[in-house]
Amino acid sequence: MGTTQRAELFARHHFSFAGYARSDRTNWGSLRILNHNFLAPGASTVPQPLDHFDILQWVLRGRVGHVGTLGTSHLAQARHIQLISSGEGLVHADINPDKEEAEFLELRFPAPEGHGPAFRAVGQFPGKEDGGRWTLLASGRRDDHALLLRAPSRVWGARIETGEQLHANLDPRASCYIVAGSGRSVLGDNYLLDPGDGLAIQGESEATIRAIETAEILLVESL
Repeated sequence: MGTTQRAELFARHHFSFAGYARSDRTNWGSLRILNHNFLAPGASTVPQPLDHFDILQWVLRGRVGHVGTLGTSHLAQARHIQLISSGEGLVHADINPDKEEAEFLELRFPAPEGHGPAFRAVGQFPGKEDGGRWTLLASGRRDDHALLLRAPSRVWGARIETGEQLHANLDPRASCYIVAGSGRSVLGDNYLLDPGDGLAIQGESEATIRAIETAEILLVESL
């Protein structure tokens, strides 16, 4: 993975981003950017113009807010999913209003033109009470009744308790990407996932994840 180190931000990049450029890691399906971000206490990132992108943020620790076109009246807390859709254009920066470091995963999907104005929406990541099953968090299909992406993708989340395993049915036509938010887990028999790790899957119809310790996982499925 590539990294960015600045006074306000440390980030690990799963795909080409900023100064990290690899021709073989520009995207996976419609998933263009996946960054594991650590935002310093009281810090904010540099505001940047964005258009035709959906930004999906999973807050792991602390609170993260949007600064820019959509205002700062709402903050996403730990265990929340925040969707910021740039529409035809907005100015975006992240802010950490607290005295402790904020940690979050950020995914970006290119969105087609002509899909309306920018907007923000927030959802909840599944917890222990959700019984170790996949919860659909965001989707490009309106009838899924999840946070609405403008890209042809679906994003699922799950919490898996220690020693338990969770099965996923996959579309073999899709480009799937699994990323660990917390805990340690194993995909299949061979692939260990530590927090922040990701694994690309293509051409498979199923996958099984076993938690070595309580783990929280995202599954992205894009065509």
